[in-house]
Amino acid sequence: MYLLEVLIESFQLLRKEPRIYVPRIFTTILYTLFLLYAADLSLRLGGALNREMSVAQAAGTSPDPAGVLTRFQGEILFFLALFLLVFAVDMLSYGMYAKIVEDYYTERKVRLKEAFYEALGRIKTLFLLGLLLLTALGLILFAYSLLGAAYMLTGSPVFLALAALLIIGALAFFAVAFFFSVPVAVLERTGLTEAVATSMSLGMKNKGDLVKINFLFAGLILATLGAAMAADFKGRLGAAAIAAFIAGRLLQAVVYTYISVVNPSLYLKIEETA
Repeated sequence: MYLLEVLIESFQLLRKEPRIYVPRIFTTILYTLFLLYAADLSLRLGGALNREMSVAQAAGTSPDPAGVLTRFQGEILFFLALFLLVFAVDMLSYGMYAKIVEDYYTERKVRLKEAFYEALGRIKTLFLLGLLLLTALGLILFAYSLLGAAYMLTGSPVFLALAALLIIGALAFFAVAFFFSVPVAVLERTGLTEAVATSMSLGMKNKGDLVKINFLFAGLILATLGAAMAADFKGRLGAAAIAAFIAGRLLQAVVYTYISVVNPSLYLKIEETA
C-alpha cells in the first residue's frame, strides 16, 4: 500500500535531512510575529472605537466610527500589505518542499538554496494558487454565514443541515481537487490553470487515498492547534510560560513540515506507479 509507504518515507526524510525543517520554522516565526501584531492592532482599534462610543454617548452625539478607521487607515493598509507578504513567503516555503522531495527520491543532494530558487521561479503561480484557495474559502464562509443567518431568522433546521453539508462538501472537494496543485506547479513548471486542472484530474482518480490523508492532516493540525492554544500565555509570566509558548510553535512547525513533505511525496509516488 503506497500510502503507508509515503507516510513512512516522509518520516525517514525528515530524520535524514533535519535541515528541511528550516523553511517551515521560519514561516512559523513569521506568522507568530504577524499574529502578535494583528492582536495588538485589534486591541488598539477596538479600544479607540470603544472610546469614541463612550465620548459620543456622554456628549449626546452620534459616534463617528469612520473617523476612527480613518485615523488607523495607514496602519490597516500596512497590515494588509504585511499579510500578503507573509502569505507569499508561506507559499514560497511550501513550494520548496516539492523540489526537496524530488531531489531526495532521485538520490540527488538536497539543497535548500536550489529548492528556494526553484520555488521562487514559480512564485507567481504559487501566490495565485494561494489567493485562489483563500477566495474560495472566503466564498464558502460567506455562503455558510448566509445559511446560518437564514436559520437564525426562520429556525428551520433545513438551513442548518444545508450549512453543514456545504462546509463538509466544499472542504472535501477542495482538499481533493487542489491537493497536488503545488507540486504540479513547481515540478512540472505549469501555470495556474494547468496546475489546477492536473491536480483535479489526479485528485479525482485518487480520491480514496486523498480522503484518508486529509483526515490524517486534519487530525494533526487540530492536535497541533490544541497544543499551541494550551501553550499560550493566558496572562501568565515567566520562563515556563515563554518556554511553553515556544514549544507549541515549534511543534506546529514540525507538523507542518511533515505535511509539506507528504504532499509532494504522494504526488511523485502516484506518478511513479502510473
